Amino acid sequence: LLEFKNEDEQVEHDAFMIMAGFLSEIERVQKQKNVNRKKLAELIKTSGSYLTQVFRGDKPLNFITIAKIQKVLDIKFDISAQYNS
Repeated sequence: LLEFKNEDEQVEHDAFMIMAGFLSEIERVQKQKNVNRKKLAELIKTSGSYLTQVFRGDKPLNFITIAKIQKVLDIKFDISAQYNS
């Protein structure tokens, strides 16, 4: 199991894992629809550089970008919550 130095480190890790989940699904749909990162950037009217930074984990993925991606890829993220066991 992972051990964190403090609560902030754990929260940052959790945020990264949530973002990774969204990005993984986005990449899966991109492959299915044959939309490369450059084309996706054009479709959501942002720079390819920004998207590259997001996919590398250098910049956070925000909800506005997620909403734009949903629209251009014609997808909808299914969100649910579960209690920790």
